[in-house]
Amino acid sequence: VGTNPTFSGAERRVEAFVLDFDEDLYGEHVGVDFVHRLRPMLHFDSVDELTQEMARDVERTRELLG
Repeated sequence: VGTNPTFSGAERRVEAFVLDFDEDLYGEHVGVDFVHRLRPMLHFDSVDELTQEMARDVERTRELLG
């Protein structure tokens, strides 16, 4: 929940990563349960840094959800 500072985004939005799912959900209505905040909003200097942090987010999520 927030803006996208790495890409100069100013609009607040919710983006959810669905584990182990590779279908297209754009335009669909979905529910999201907030269980734990993984990290604060950060600016990354490169897309590579962002994708590395997202991979760590997935690892932390798997640990939290068991």
